[in-house]
Amino acid sequence: MIRFDYLVRKVIFAVITLAVVIVFNFFLFRILPGDPVKLLFRNPRLTQQAQAQIRVQFGLDKPIWLDGEALQSGDLEKAFDSQFTAYLSNLFQGNLGISFATRQDVAEVLGSGSGAP
Repeated sequence: MIRFDYLVRKVIFAVITLAVVIVFNFFLFRILPGDPVKLLFRNPRLTQQAQAQIRVQFGLDKPIWLDGEALQSGDLEKAFDSQFTAYLSNLFQGNLGISFATRQDVAEVLGSGSGAP
């Protein structure tokens, strides 16, 4: 029985640690100063319309955590349509995004074993 309690405690701490790392990783890139679209696409000729399209494509037009107005109005589906829930959904589906260095799918880069371009 003591081994079972020990194992349960270790699994609980592992799940808590994983949750903290996921939340930390999400907010790490959200607290950086500047506009993420301008940082990713350093093209001075990028129009405001193109920037808006990129924000919609990457979900940067959504609230970061929760949509408070939708939550107060009782629309739970819209309240949880945020950057964080999209991040969790993509993470659990194995969609890790696109590499900044190689412009390839991160899952493919990790699967191939080569991180260098």
